Amino acid sequence: MAAASMASEDCAGDLFDDDLVVDEGNGVIQPYMYEPVVESARDDSDSCSESGEGDDGEMEDERLDRIGNINWCHCGVCTPQEKGRESLCCSDYSPVQAKKDELKVECITQHPGFSSTCLDRWVLEMSMYHYIEEQGQIGDDQPIHKLYRYVAYRNLVRWVWKRLGRRNRLPLPVCARDKIRAAWPAPDNDGYTGFKYPTFN
Repeated sequence: MAAASMASEDCAGDLFDDDLVVDEGNGVIQPYMYEPVVESARDDSDSCSESGEGDDGEMEDERLDRIGNINWCHCGVCTPQEKGRESLCCSDYSPVQAKKDELKVECITQHPGFSSTCLDRWVLEMSMYHYIEEQGQIGDDQPIHKLYRYVAYRNLVRWVWKRLGRRNRLPLPVCARDKIRAAWPAPDNDGYTGFKYPTFN
């Protein structure tokens, strides 16, 4: 189960499965009590617009003008991407911008909170133990760099957005994602999944 949930590691969502809530008043379990409501009009600054679904079940790439360039980057740290839906700067998200404004930094990766939350090995180790406690054992076949990378993505989401609901995913800012990948790389830069929209089966 845990290994399957790590398959789309570069997305910020489906990361917190603590949606099962016990009603203290009568002890009745209320599953998905805090499930986000899907709205027809979404704020593009904080989420991905979903223009349509392709043949493979994923949403079509809606930011075609951002592919292969960094004209969309405002922090000066982002790199060109092969997919438009992944071409998002930390300045594209208002909650990330608010974190940047706290210390007046140009990029979220320059914030000391990012380093301690997403790059510190000991913090990631503790977060991994917490994840195992909540989700169950992780297979021994999972390389440590992949686990730390996944936990770093979770920590970034928790730090910035506090919590995203079940099946509510956002592509991570390229600058933050690349910094995490550099700290916890896959062998030969192979094995990065990239952002995927959730399935609603």
